[in-house]
Amino acid sequence: MMRVLAVLTIVAVVSGCNKKVTTLNPAATMHTTFFQKGGTIDVNGPCTPPTPPASADPAPPAALRVLVGYQDWRNTTTDAGGTQCQSSNAKRLEGIVTFDMSGVVTAISAPHNTLTGTLTYHINSNKVPQSFTGIDLCVKSLEMAASAPTANGVVPLNFLTGGNFPASSAPSLGAINLPALAPLHQITTSGPATVDPAPPDPTVNVDVSMLLSDWANTHPAELAIAFIPQGPTLAQLGIPNTPVPPTRSTAACISNVKDIALVVHVGS
Repeated sequence: MMRVLAVLTIVAVVSGCNKKVTTLNPAATMHTTFFQKGGTIDVNGPCTPPTPPASADPAPPAALRVLVGYQDWRNTTTDAGGTQCQSSNAKRLEGIVTFDMSGVVTAISAPHNTLTGTLTYHINSNKVPQSFTGIDLCVKSLEMAASAPTANGVVPLNFLTGGNFPASSAPSLGAINLPALAPLHQITTSGPATVDPAPPDPTVNVDVSMLLSDWANTHPAELAIAFIPQGPTLAQLGIPNTPVPPTRSTAACISNVKDIALVVHVGS
């Protein structure tokens, strides 16, 4: 696979001395969506007809995109005695984008004293129930994956047979938490994230300097950034022993994340 790395060098004067800042744009080489699904099946209860109808799986993302979020369903059909069907399912989607960091590895081999970076992407979200006071963002946080995925596209995971999302962790210097809702009609900053709601799709800029600090400890040739979904995990829902609560019978929040770009600044 050919890897492309664009490099721009900028020279600035800071505090009376020359400070060289190298700006790099690591290429995104892998876009992987991990799809986790689990649920409960009631073979004895009043489960016909399913109400609401079971939700279809989210459509796979287009190339160079990832899906992030959750989709829950609970059959709320009840019999004359008030017994409710226990059938349900819950789906979680986590995106991991892998970047070729070979150029950054070369840059930090020289004496340097700063390493900062920004992750930028466009986002289009669908939430049930929809928020009318702002823009729904179904990405909870950004973490560094323990290893890069080995495949593009959608990777199914069966939670009932032990399929969990790949290991990842928040930066040791502090979690990169993102807002669940961004105000309409104005650029806003919340923690490390700035959200511009301008159409056609909102733009999110996230300071990932803390994540890069952990990457620099071992500086492998690849960096895999995990987009962690909002909402409870399947284990927190109690699946497979407990059905999805009736209050989440149609709950969903799925973001289509695209145009994902990483900019890294190395100062020396």
